[in-house]
Amino acid sequence: MNKFFAVLLGILCFQLTNGQTNDRHVIWNDGLRFMKHGDFLMAAEKMNQYLTLSPYNSSALFNRGVCLLNLGDQDGGCLDLTIAQTFGLKHFGKFVKKNCDPEIKIKILEKQFYKGVDLYADQQYRPLYTRSDTLRGSLRPERNCFDVYFYDLTVRINTFKKEIEGKNDIWFKGKSESSEIQIDLFDNFDIKSITLVEPDENVKLNYRREYNA
Repeated sequence: MNKFFAVLLGILCFQLTNGQTNDRHVIWNDGLRFMKHGDFLMAAEKMNQYLTLSPYNSSALFNRGVCLLNLGDQDGGCLDLTIAQTFGLKHFGKFVKKNCDPEIKIKILEKQFYKGVDLYADQQYRPLYTRSDTLRGSLRPERNCFDVYFYDLTVRINTFKKEIEGKNDIWFKGKSESSEIQIDLFDNFDIKSITLVEPDENVKLNYRREYNA
C-alpha cells in the first residue's frame, strides 16, 4: 500500500513503494522533496523523468497532476489526475472532483475569493473581463511605449465645494514610436487640458477618454 503525506496547500503526494530500482528511487525522492518545499516546477520535471521509466505509474501521474495544478495548468493537471484514476488510483476521488469538477471548483472559488462575481470554466475559472478591465490591467502598446521618470503632483482641496483640483507634471521618455500613449485617470475626474512641454514650444494635445483611461 502506498503511503502519502500532506504538502503545501493541503495537496497529497505518494511515497515510493518498495522494490523500485535505485535510479527511480532517487528521482522519486527528489520529486517528493521538491513538492514538500513548494518547488512544483522542479517536482513536475522529476515526475516527468520518473514517468519516462514507468509511464503507467498512477502515483507519479497523480503527483505530476498536483504539480501542474499548483503551476496553474488546470487542464494538464486534471488530465493527469484523471488518468491516474484510470490506472487504478481510486482513493482520492473527492480530491480530484474538488479540483477538477468545473461546477464544484467555481463554487469554492466564488465563496473564498470572488464573492458576488460570476466565474467561468472556459475563462480559466476567472470572471469575464471587460474592455475597462483590459485597459487598466494589461500592458498594452500604448503603455509600454514610454518610461516615466517621476510624477510632480500638485493638489488643491476645496473643502467647502468638496472638490479636488490640481495638475500632474509627468516626466517621461519615449521608448518606441506611437501615435498615442495611455495615462490612467478615474472618470470622476475632469480633464481641462493636456500639454506636451518641449524645449522650443508647448503643444496642447488632443485626447480621448475611455472608461478610467
